[in-house]
Amino acid sequence: NGRENFTVNSPSPQDRLSVITYLAPNSPENDRAIGYDMYSESARRTAQQQARDTAETVMTAPVNLVQDGGSADKKGILAYYPVYSTPDIPTTVEARRANLRGFVYAVVHPADMVSKYINDHRDEYENIAVTVRDETDSANPSLLYQNGTATSSTGIVTSQINVDNRTWGVAVNGGASYTSLASPIVLFVLG
Repeated sequence: NGRENFTVNSPSPQDRLSVITYLAPNSPENDRAIGYDMYSESARRTAQQQARDTAETVMTAPVNLVQDGGSADKKGILAYYPVYSTPDIPTTVEARRANLRGFVYAVVHPADMVSKYINDHRDEYENIAVTVRDETDSANPSLLYQNGTATSSTGIVTSQINVDNRTWGVAVNGGASYTSLASPIVLFVLG
């Protein structure tokens, strides 16, 4: 990878490793993730294996990102796309497994996206509460974003949306007068 003192950080070594070797932009936060073995964590490994076998982009369940110091307060989502050592995508699962070279992936902080949207439209959304959860595992939903609690129990708008292979639930609460503003938030998260 061209870095001095490159080491692999694998908390629970596997037969197969998926080590971060490049990450942009170059920053102290991203530098702490270089060398991390993504196969050592089950949500990352599961998404990578599904991406490898399907040759499609697959998102993880919400995870604590190494770039964020592993903070449980800020969840991230990783979207993986497999790269094969063949010029064309192998046609069978066995061939995809045998020819996997690695992954290209993107990091998304859903909380940052929703927070920025609300801050950019603060006059319209001043008194509303927005909650976004990953509800793919309905028994254990994972909070992705919450900006507070609303002052009213009326005027709650909820929606479930499919984001790639995940199901997210969005709830907007701001009283009856704010229910017309819920659609832009739901559309933004969907986008």
